[in-house]
Order: sequence, then C-alpha cells, then structure tokens
Amino acid sequence: SLSLSLSLSLSLSLSHSHSLPCSTNDTLSRVPDFRVARRAAFTTMAAFTLAEASRLANDGEIHLAILLVSHALREPHHASNTELLKKRASLYQRLELYQYALTDLTRAAMLDQCDAACYIARSQCYRSLGMDQRTLIEYATMLKLDPTRANTYYSRGLVRGGVCCSMLNAQCSMLSSTTTTADSLFLSVRM
Repeated sequence: SLSLSLSLSLSLSLSHSHSLPCSTNDTLSRVPDFRVARRAAFTTMAAFTLAEASRLANDGEIHLAILLVSHALREPHHASNTELLKKRASLYQRLELYQYALTDLTRAAMLDQCDAACYIARSQCYRSLGMDQRTLIEYATMLKLDPTRANTYYSRGLVRGGVCCSMLNAQCSMLSSTTTTADSLFLSVRM
C-alpha cells in the first residue's frame, strides 16, 4: 500500500508537471525541463517519506519509520538527502541508539557543513554518551556557524561546569584516599 501510494504520487507529479514531447527537436529542447520535473518528483518522494516517517514515529512505530527512511536512503537520488539522514538520526536518538545517530549526522554534516542542526543533534548524542570533550567541540562548531544561539552558550556552560565538577570530584577523591592512607599509617605507627 505504501509503495503503491508512493508510485502513484510520483506518477501524478510527473504527469501533471510536464507532458512528454512528440518530436525529436522538441525532446532536445525539453530535456532540462524533464530533469527539473524528475528532481521535483524525487523531492516530493523525500517529503512524503519524511511525513510518513513522522506519522509512524508519532504512532509509536519508530522501527517502521526507520525502515521507511532507510529504504528511501538506498535510492541513489536520496543517498545524499540530509533531511532524510537527520530524520533517521532523530529516530535513532529516540531509541537511544546514539552511535547509529552519530553515523547519520556525521554523513549529513559532511554533505552540508553549514547545517547547524546536524551539530546540535551530534552534541546531544555525544552528551548522552558522556563524551563531554566531543560535545564541547560540537558547540564550538555551532557557535562558529551561528554565534547568536543563546541556548548553545548555555548548554556549553553546563557541559563545561560538569567537566570541571567531575575533575574537582576526582581530585577530592584522590585527596581523601591519600588522607585516609596517611591517617591509617599514622595510626598503625602509634599502636
């Protein structure tokens, strides 16, 4: 049913946007128009896939949504679609499959290096995995792309504060273990 509606929407978009030319000369003059129509049909298919994946995810069918987007990404004309990659990454994040999400987000960031959404999502994945240094690198990249993002400064401050607190806690535990060892030595010598 999904493939039927997908092929139906593709054929409708192609038939309504351009008619096929009759003569050879007309064919040569309309080739760019056909390419535009074909690209529009692929864009329509990608939009349909994104909408259907969102609907499935909202209905709790996240695994099916991932399969749908994965199937679309297998098509050569969709392999470099950053929106599909980001959608599948967000679905992976909902299932807490952060490594898979990072793979898709890294691929999307390589295709569109100015898309701050990729870096935001990657920072969330790194933070969920406890990789604070990588999270800070993503925040720095985001701030280079868009220095007006107040939330990025706030989140970076939280991560920096967490890194400092964990370093302080580690130093405190080292000091307390050293103090305990020194105290026990002192007590053993006195006895």
